[in-house]
Amino acid sequence: MKIKLFAIALAALSLIACEKTPEPIVPEEADYIGTVIVEASKGTVENPDSRVEFRPYEDGTAELTLYQVKFAPGMPMKVDVTIPGLTMTTTAEKITLTGTDIVPFALGGPFAQYTVTDLTGEIVGNKMTLNLKFGGIPTSFVGEK
Repeated sequence: MKIKLFAIALAALSLIACEKTPEPIVPEEADYIGTVIVEASKGTVENPDSRVEFRPYEDGTAELTLYQVKFAPGMPMKVDVTIPGLTMTTTAEKITLTGTDIVPFALGGPFAQYTVTDLTGEIVGNKMTLNLKFGGIPTSFVGEK
């Protein structure tokens, strides 16, 4: 009887050991549409229907481009801003983005006075959430593809 129980226990352990660990998500370039919110010193600016492009790279980094964003209430125009060199981590459930001390690009060149700090973001399913500071100005995005 003990041998039979031992054999059953061994078989159960074999089944558990054979379960595969879920594979990490394979990141793909995608556009997310949502709202960029900028907590400017002269008031909050909401940019509804904003597009954020996510570009992953094989080396484990990623780049984000925020299109047509207004960063201050009195700002006369909207700009496109690219944030390169983000650290990207993938699991079976989500993609995580992080970065700090990154000089963004806008209007054809680097914008060191708006260096990105404290960037954290996630892509879970079809949804992206993002929080960061542009030169100390809190900015967030929530959108879907």
